[in-house]
Amino acid sequence: MKTPTIDQVLAATGYLSEEQLWRYYHLRPQDLAMTPEMLWHNRGLWHVERFRGGHRLRHRALVTEVYLTTAPLGIHWGQVMPPLPGGACPDAILTLDNAARPVLLEVDTGKETERQWRQKLARYQGTQDQYYLWVVADGGPRRLKRLRLWLAARAPLPWQLSSSAHPTLDPATWERPAATVRTGECADRPWRHRYVVDGQEVPDPARLGCELEEYAEERRHRTVIHYLRRGSRAKVFPRYGRNSPKTARILGESVGSGVEDHDGHQR
Repeated sequence: MKTPTIDQVLAATGYLSEEQLWRYYHLRPQDLAMTPEMLWHNRGLWHVERFRGGHRLRHRALVTEVYLTTAPLGIHWGQVMPPLPGGACPDAILTLDNAARPVLLEVDTGKETERQWRQKLARYQGTQDQYYLWVVADGGPRRLKRLRLWLAARAPLPWQLSSSAHPTLDPATWERPAATVRTGECADRPWRHRYVVDGQEVPDPARLGCELEEYAEERRHRTVIHYLRRGSRAKVFPRYGRNSPKTARILGESVGSGVEDHDGHQR
């Protein structure tokens, strides 16, 4: 199949950058035969119904690049679809003659954090029997490695990952979805611990070498703040030493045979 026409590109993706216009069609902006459906803005050609303010240029250009690369291979691009029942909004829905189900495309420009990807993948819950997921990433080996780890841990549907330099899709080879995916955007983030002794934060209370009383505890934003003080009543509390069960509970270590509460009783 030949390279798609400009009209086909705009119908499928809504955008064609000036650089892509030259690389694929050897045309300059002044060479275009503009139609009422076309809009030239910020060094790119847009479909007027897909313009939406002309934002996210790098993202839109990457979607178009995947289309220009894959369309000649017989991968069919569907129309823009509404969000899936879980709220996911893929960049495109693709159909392949030799694939058992449609393929949802997500492109990654390297700006999204792990937390954002967790949130995105969580929205695909319940789609594992209906779709495949294909992620095309713009970035080097480090970015691809990170994405592969995130997908392996969180993707609830079969997936593939490709570099934008070689966006190839193998309909016969899909990575298995994650065995269990916890809901909630912070479910897999460990709790951090901070220690305040007599009004001053210290990195490690065990280094103070004295008996300490924990008189209050505050939890916020996945962080536990332990308020400690020296004093005569501190003797009824376990010592904050490196080998104390109290320290083991706070630091998340496995020290001793049990965990003590504030009264020194094991539980």
